[in-house]
Amino acid sequence: MLAFLLMPTVAGAANERAGTVWMVKGQIKAHNPTGADRALRLGDDVSNGDELSSSDESEAVLKMADGAMLALRSNSLFKIDNVKRPDESGAAFALSLLRGGLRIVTGLTSKRAPDAYRLRTPVATIGIRGTDHEPYVLPSGTKVGSNPAGTYDKVNAGATFLASEQGATDLQPGQVGFARDTSEGNEALRPRAMATLLRPLILRYVPEFFRQGVFDHELAAANQAESDISPQRCDAEVLARKWLGALDGAVVDREANVVVGLFAPDVQIVIKPRTSKQAESPKAYAVSRDEFVASVIQSVKELEEFEQIRRSIRVEQPDGKHDCSMLNVSSEVQETGRARGQFYQSHSLETFVLRRAGAGYQASLAEVWALPPR
Repeated sequence: MLAFLLMPTVAGAANERAGTVWMVKGQIKAHNPTGADRALRLGDDVSNGDELSSSDESEAVLKMADGAMLALRSNSLFKIDNVKRPDESGAAFALSLLRGGLRIVTGLTSKRAPDAYRLRTPVATIGIRGTDHEPYVLPSGTKVGSNPAGTYDKVNAGATFLASEQGATDLQPGQVGFARDTSEGNEALRPRAMATLLRPLILRYVPEFFRQGVFDHELAAANQAESDISPQRCDAEVLARKWLGALDGAVVDREANVVVGLFAPDVQIVIKPRTSKQAESPKAYAVSRDEFVASVIQSVKELEEFEQIRRSIRVEQPDGKHDCSMLNVSSEVQETGRARGQFYQSHSLETFVLRRAGAGYQASLAEVWALPPR
């Protein structure tokens, strides 16, 4: 078992794409092997060798190269050692979780080459048998309630095994496994603990740090068909998220010229604000591209602590078109902030018709419908 745990991880090619940011909330950062840091936004690619970290109240969902969906919980840190889509040269899905938690709904690797899936932590290794599971690491010297430092794994579907130097334990749906951090504890108990306490075990309860994430609904339909990630098909979802990420980033950074460039000169923009009287039918207003951009940028300038969350994103291609030349995108958006000391919140449904323009896309139609508060 010790030899298995010490087996080196196969190194992935530097900068090889390992996945895409599918959903994001708050501050998510990537640190690459060259030492460069970058803030991640919707639609950004992540690569083998990247270390990803989340701050307090921040979360993200990544779609990995093999179709797996990975949710990064708040205050967490993990490294993408090597992830690639299974092909004739083999398969790889190797991650190192250093702090905090993930939720992973596995993809093609679990179906074609489950032995290629490894999630390593400072004290244990987790393998799978096709699954939806949530690994969590409490680093040495930390404790949450009565839960000591170590590696935890909660299985939602399928099965995993949790292995350490002291042995391995199989986990089934609904079970939570725990491997203790052996660097901590009473030295006098070590001889007995080596055979009992330190062996991975199944807990009789679910620790309080296993909480539902803000984007867990995105994982409900995460099982990807092989054709969905075929290299021969354009990935409409990824392309739409890259456009939305560019839009959101430009708005947050108050880059009006960038926002303008994402909309066609003859774009049709319709705004339907929520009325003060619930029974009143809301009016729709057509605005020009310049009016729309100026209004959006000015609104953000007047806000402090501005935060935007796209709670859902749906992408379709028109009937008969499967070349990604046109994308129909709808997204439920929540914005919060403070204006003149007062709390501000809006909830809206945005829809866009995106048409290919050069190397990217421009919106030819945009509609923003105000929704009642959640």
